[in-house]
Amino acid sequence: MLYKFLSLSLETLVKKSTLSLFVGATLAFTSLLGCDAIKGDLSTYTKTAVPVYNSYSEKLGAKFDAAGKASSKEEYLADTKEVIAMLDEFHGKMEAIKPETKEVQDLHQSCITNLANMEEGSKQIVEAIEKQDETLSQSAKAKIEGAMKADEKFRSDLKALEDKHHVQVQ
Repeated sequence: MLYKFLSLSLETLVKKSTLSLFVGATLAFTSLLGCDAIKGDLSTYTKTAVPVYNSYSEKLGAKFDAAGKASSKEEYLADTKEVIAMLDEFHGKMEAIKPETKEVQDLHQSCITNLANMEEGSKQIVEAIEKQDETLSQSAKAKIEGAMKADEKFRSDLKALEDKHHVQVQ
């Protein structure tokens, strides 16, 4: 009788152990798939969104520089309005990109927020110049500086995510 009891207990233990190993292996595999999903999504993001981002950043940088070197208020306003139009176009292109994983979505959302803040700050600059409002000008400058710092953070966060998931940018 004791033999049967021990035999049944051992059989139950083996079944439970096998089930536990199966569940553990399944969870580990699922976890790896999650990492692969992030890696794949991030890889796609770096191939699609980042070139758009870099291209517009370069163009915007040049236009901001031109505005800073403007020789008249009218020229400065014209350059700043071009910046706003470029930011609006850039914002639209980035909004059209839809990452699949939460990690890349969060990163992408920070980029979109930065663009919105940069665009809003640029519009405030135009308004401040037109109204000759120094307070609004300071607010606009702070908004743009904040967006520029957030842009640096976006780039840093992108690099950290690429490193974490072993995504190599080509």
